[in-house]
Amino acid sequence: MSMKQKMLNNLAIKIISLCLAALFWVVIINIDDPVTTRKVSNVTVTIQNQESITSMGKVYNVVGGDLVDVKVKGKTSEVEKITKNDIIATADLSTLTAPWTAVQINVECTKYPDVEVSLAKNTCVQVSLEDIVTQQFAVNVETKGNVADGYALGVITAKPNMISLSGAKSLIGKIKEVKVQLDVSGAADNITERVIPYAYDNDGNRMDSSKLSFRTRKVKVMAEVLETKDVPLEIQTVGKPAKGYDLITIDYDPKHVEVMGASDALAGISKITIPIDIDGRSNDLEQSVKWTEVTLPKGVYLVNNLESDDIVVKATIQKRETKEITISLDDILLEHLADGLDYQWKTPSNTIVLRLSGTKETLDEITGLTLSPKVSLANLDVGVHQVSLILNLPDGVILENKNSWKIELTEKTVEDPSSENSSGGETVQQPEENNSTDDTDESE
Repeated sequence: MSMKQKMLNNLAIKIISLCLAALFWVVIINIDDPVTTRKVSNVTVTIQNQESITSMGKVYNVVGGDLVDVKVKGKTSEVEKITKNDIIATADLSTLTAPWTAVQINVECTKYPDVEVSLAKNTCVQVSLEDIVTQQFAVNVETKGNVADGYALGVITAKPNMISLSGAKSLIGKIKEVKVQLDVSGAADNITERVIPYAYDNDGNRMDSSKLSFRTRKVKVMAEVLETKDVPLEIQTVGKPAKGYDLITIDYDPKHVEVMGASDALAGISKITIPIDIDGRSNDLEQSVKWTEVTLPKGVYLVNNLESDDIVVKATIQKRETKEITISLDDILLEHLADGLDYQWKTPSNTIVLRLSGTKETLDEITGLTLSPKVSLANLDVGVHQVSLILNLPDGVILENKNSWKIELTEKTVEDPSSENSSGGETVQQPEENNSTDDTDESE
């Protein structure tokens, strides 16, 4: 056998040996690390190229298929290690075409490139498209906490006070209000903060801001923190009741109100006057006064927004009655009668009659004693004088008759001491023994 034939025979043997070795290696590998298939559940699908939808003036909503089950096939040593976080599932919205209902899902496992990855069931993400709409909303400020004692919140402003929101038409339609929250806990001075606005639905729940586009990311909120003061209310009646009628009592509620303002403004207010018109009335008055009708000094405001509560006023008006009181002249106290003077009333009788008018309840309680009648004779000398009674009249009681009475002042008569021993103009003789000691005759 030639050398060439030997070499060819050896090469064939080598090739056959190599193939057998490879075959044996595959068999051994498959025995030690066989190929297997398993399912990985609930892999999240990542949506790509969302701007391709917004550029069309629309917004998308995923209605199904955003969680998928994936089959992985490969060596057992690799397949067993794979978790759902190792699977990359994507749906490219730029591939979305009419009728715009489904987007193909692509899956891969870059961590283990030799492992085959495929979708177990769903192969598409189901989406729906809506028009993007923009709407303006007023910014409402909600406060959190309480300011320091002796202070209250004044005017609160938001800048801007209107902001624009964009989003799916159905989502924008669910918005009831846009609010910002300002923490005022313990504040004793004005507050200025920039806060994030949020949208709220009809149930008061805060909506997902990631699905809404706010034209303004933060709102500047300014809140006045003012001093407070408790101020009494005072009812001031305007006019008079009808002739023959009196205002008996006037009651109202509340009696005090809390106001707020700068310290110099509060220093200038000591009460709040509420005018009530009773002119010409002959019956009781019940009236509610709204706080919006009350005039407050400049820079002074109500605390706690009392505009919803009214001031309730009740005025009692009754018809006047008359009563005559008879007073004895002896019961009249004379004040400041000069020394050496005497007096005598110049009246037909020893009594005078006073005619009083007022309410029945008040008149029933009046007597001559309660009136405590007296006259001042200060600076009056001998002669006849017109004097007026000083009376302790209850509120609302009027003396109807003329309060003018005559009194005469005279000098007191100084009597001769001997007149004490005279009777009927005749001289009383003293005993003999007394006359013997006195040489002077006594006479009147």
